[in-house]
This record gives sequence, structure tokens and C-alpha cells, in this order.
Amino acid sequence: MSWQLSPEARHASDHAGIGYDGGGPWSPAAEPAPVWHLGKLVTMIRGRFPWARDIGTTRHDQGVVSRTRGRERSLHAVGRAADVMVPRQSLAGPEGTSLANWLVENAQALGVQLVIWDHSVWQGSSRPERRFTPYSGPNPHVDHVHVELTAAPGPVFAHEALYLLGPTPRYVARDAGGQESESNALAVLIVVAIVAASVRKGGRGPGFWRLLGGAL
Repeated sequence: MSWQLSPEARHASDHAGIGYDGGGPWSPAAEPAPVWHLGKLVTMIRGRFPWARDIGTTRHDQGVVSRTRGRERSLHAVGRAADVMVPRQSLAGPEGTSLANWLVENAQALGVQLVIWDHSVWQGSSRPERRFTPYSGPNPHVDHVHVELTAAPGPVFAHEALYLLGPTPRYVARDAGGQESESNALAVLIVVAIVAASVRKGGRGPGFWRLLGGAL
């Protein structure tokens, strides 16, 4: 294996216990359905690793074949996987290794269940001696770090789930004009806060409708 776990990542790996959540049965008609906490993870990665600008998330594909469960949807198709491309001059280089190790170090908190990088794969659900093994897939993953999340958000994000009314709209790494794009849930949270304030006041005071303009 080329990717070597840092001491911190090795310690986290030895104490990990993260169940693997698959993508469910594959169907050619199924649409990618991204989860909101993947967008949160992408934002965290970009903030901590400035070189990580090109990040792919959801896509249609032909699924993956499990020896025990048959063909399943890939984690990209269900919106719980991201491919973080490394700079072209740094194939299998320190940038990808630092990101891969950071994901393993914080896997329990982030809800990371699998990482593939530089001919190696880390799986939180395997027995300790089998969590970090050579990767034999057709793509050696020397140009990008592949990361998968559990179905439920990790503890870092779990508190935010209480304030969301539904799945966060799709996170897109780059739009047609080359700009980053992410749906904003702030407007929803503001409306919810205004409604809650109005209910607490029993309809007196500013009230919900008066806060919207007073002319209704």
C-alpha cells in the first residue's frame, strides 16, 4: 500500500466502530438523492484544505455488485459519497494523504464509513485488522480521495438535523459558469424562527404577518 495512516489516524482506526450503510437495491429509474450532511462535509473540506476545489458528489451510474446482496445503488447515486480531486501535479501526493488521514482521524465524529486513496481502502465497519487494506478496484484512486458517509449524520452534524424540514437541495461542486453553488437553508430557518416567535406571543405584538410587512 502507498497510503500510510498517520499515528492519529491509526489510533482512530483502532477504536472505530462504524456500521456500513449500503445504497439499497439498484434501479435504472432511480434518481440521485443527495443528503444534506454531504454538502456540510464538502464545505468543511474546502475550508480546511484550500486546494480542494474540484469535488464531485452525486451522479447516475450502473451501481455496484455485492457478493451477498446483488446489485446495489452506489453511494454516489444516493448522495452519500464525494470524490475530492487532488492537484494534477500531486498525484498520490501529500495533499491527498493529508485529507485521507484527516477523514479517518475524524471518522466517528463525521460519520465517515469508508475512504479510498492511493491503492488503499479504509473501512470503519471491518474488524480492526481488516480496516485498512490494499484496494484492488480498477481505479487506483491516485488522482482523488473517495469518501462515503453513513446514512445518519455524524455527531458533528446531528444537532443541525433538528432544524431542517427536509433534505438539503443538491450540492453542486461547480455550476455551468464555473462557480460554486450550494442551496441555502438560512431562509427556511428564518421563517421557522419568525413563526415560532409569533406562536409564543399568542398573536400579540409584532406577530408573524406584521413582521412580513404589516400591509396584509
